[in-house]
Amino acid sequence: MISIAHLIAAAHVHRSAIGGDYGFTIARKALFRITEQAGALPTQVSAEGALAAHAALRDSLDLKPKTFREEHNALRRLVDLPNTWALTTDTALRIFQGEATLADALVAIDVQRNAERWKACRSALVRFIAKVSPQTTGADVRANRKNVEAKLDALSHQDFGVARASFRTLKSQIRAACVLGDLQKRQCVRASMLTGRWAEAVGAATALKGKQSMMPQSTKNAVGGALSKVWPLLDYAWRAGIDADAVNDTTIAAMQVDLEARQVANPLESARNAVYGWERLQTLVPTWPRTELARVYQNATTASPHAIPYDQLPAELRAAWEAYDARAFAPAETDGLAQAKTQLTAMANQEAGSSKRFSRRFPPPQPAITDDAGGRSRKSGRANFRTIFLYAANAAIREFEMDPTQLNEIFVPDVLDCVLGERFHRQEQRATARGATPPDEKNATLKATVTAFKAIAQDIGQSPSTIDEIDTFYDLVHPDFIGWGEKNEKSVRRYKRRCMGPSHKAMLTQFDGDNGERKLLAWFELPETLYERVRRKLQAIGGNPRKLSQRDFCAAITAAVAAITRSCPLRRENIGELRIAYAEEKRLGANLAIPNQPGKRGRIRLWGGEVKHGTDDVAVFLTPYATEIVRFYLQAIRPALAERLGADPQNPWLFPAYGMKHRALETITHHFGKRCWDAGIKMDLHANRHLTAKIVLDRDVTAMPLIQQILGHKNLSTTEAYYADIKQAMADIEFQQRLDAAEADLRADLLARVRKVP
Repeated sequence: MISIAHLIAAAHVHRSAIGGDYGFTIARKALFRITEQAGALPTQVSAEGALAAHAALRDSLDLKPKTFREEHNALRRLVDLPNTWALTTDTALRIFQGEATLADALVAIDVQRNAERWKACRSALVRFIAKVSPQTTGADVRANRKNVEAKLDALSHQDFGVARASFRTLKSQIRAACVLGDLQKRQCVRASMLTGRWAEAVGAATALKGKQSMMPQSTKNAVGGALSKVWPLLDYAWRAGIDADAVNDTTIAAMQVDLEARQVANPLESARNAVYGWERLQTLVPTWPRTELARVYQNATTASPHAIPYDQLPAELRAAWEAYDARAFAPAETDGLAQAKTQLTAMANQEAGSSKRFSRRFPPPQPAITDDAGGRSRKSGRANFRTIFLYAANAAIREFEMDPTQLNEIFVPDVLDCVLGERFHRQEQRATARGATPPDEKNATLKATVTAFKAIAQDIGQSPSTIDEIDTFYDLVHPDFIGWGEKNEKSVRRYKRRCMGPSHKAMLTQFDGDNGERKLLAWFELPETLYERVRRKLQAIGGNPRKLSQRDFCAAITAAVAAITRSCPLRRENIGELRIAYAEEKRLGANLAIPNQPGKRGRIRLWGGEVKHGTDDVAVFLTPYATEIVRFYLQAIRPALAERLGADPQNPWLFPAYGMKHRALETITHHFGKRCWDAGIKMDLHANRHLTAKIVLDRDVTAMPLIQQILGHKNLSTTEAYYADIKQAMADIEFQQRLDAAEADLRADLLARVRKVP
């Protein structure tokens, strides 16, 4: 059955053909009058004879002649438009219900009357679908605005192979195409659009909170608040064709899925509030549907994993943890070594007297004293340790039916085994909820759990045998553990060689995909592009750098950074701490020398202590062009930048900050990434270092020793581990080339033999 909902969706798709937004509004109003007369929702009323049904309402609704003519004419234009019925029923229903995909938006373009006008938008949408959903041709990607914008934000002009200015036009065309499938961007459900049981229930609630109602103001406010909470549910039910009396728990679950798909903020909270509002309206409004709805709670993948929260743990156990927390994470300047030893010794002696089952299994714990007074100071570590404590406490109480009062009762191997099982089970739940691949039993989260658990056990003075037993769990969960070996007549663990992280690997693989060559060229041109931009801007303002914007200063800094890393791929720490004068903080002199004569090469010299794995000084040279960019920055930009930031006149850093400080490494990396993204590249300073090595290795895989030296790796095996994929790829290419050469030689040999036959 072709329903009124089909005509509403068609009016949205063909609004330009029926009079624009005004024509769509009055045509939709005519259709709503038909559904109101039928007492049903738009998905339940047939569109057959819609013109006649609207004409029959002229007298019964006492419409003004002008209003009736406008509505009827708009509806006639819609019904008489051939392309209205060309829109497939499934596509129209998904558009009406807010579930249209990119494939539906493509169908909506194909049924447009003026195909030439939509040609560019169709081409842009096809290119967009090829990027975000090549396998399903857009059938699995919602066409709503938030979803489309999120995917556009993850793509750059380089991904489409267009100029940056053209990319803005391309994005506008994609948005215009997707709007055809996004009716909810132009329509929200109002009380005047409701029919049947929904209209009755909402009308009764509205009357209670109206000015004429004799209800107390508090009741009016309660009705208004409950109605606003229920409205997302009402909106979904209206679009999905669900009557008020048919709403149930399945409707709530479907509404939450719809909110998540449309990327509405806090969908779980909206679903929960809808149930609360529904219950409240059942109390306040006598005619509200009486169906009872189950309350919505966080599911297992989002709820707290701790059945017993911290404030419900035994008081003595919480006191023991707080004493440990105060000692272990106390600032170094507020705790002396003697005080720390005293506190921890007292705590350990107290725990040693525990009579719980696990404390009897192991020898009395001895206080573990470290030489640092402040213990662990990182806030992230403090939070992680507390999480491990909660896991351990819950496992001890629930699994072993303990009533622990001291830490040494729960930081034991059996409890750790339960904690690891619980954390891995939670990882599996989250992966299933996301539709992702289940995790491996050896992963970084479980490894970190063992690390923290062992550290706490050592801090509270567990026995060496207990620590050794806890240590064995590393073999089970460490993702890089291979086995045990012998070194210096001692048994040691053997690990896989280091590999590049997935985020940095993704940054490098973008240069191997579509338009990879364009992205690589943009990377090569980045320092020159930024340098020329700032230089031209400086000329345009009369050579006064004080008039430059903050963005111009950041571009100049990034140009200098990009030029330096092109010449020598330094680590981020070394880039941020480049000096042009003696630094009292480092007690070192300048390590950057830039000659004033054009055409000369600048030089960077790093003291051995500044190099991560080095003991010898490192000296590298800048290219003449990189030297020119850094010289421009030093002479034309840096003085004004230092003045604006309030840097000391004697500030020694190449990239200064307030007083005698240097620019934060995070800030340098952030602006470098933004300028790279402007060029269509997703890159950070550390991946930039890897990219320089990749470019060289792609052309000569035998250059590993050169890359080791340039990057400052201590061992060649480290370099080979980082770029194992590149080495393997080059080996595959060479292998195929040799096979192809053998085939060509064989064919040539056989052909020569044939020619010799008389």
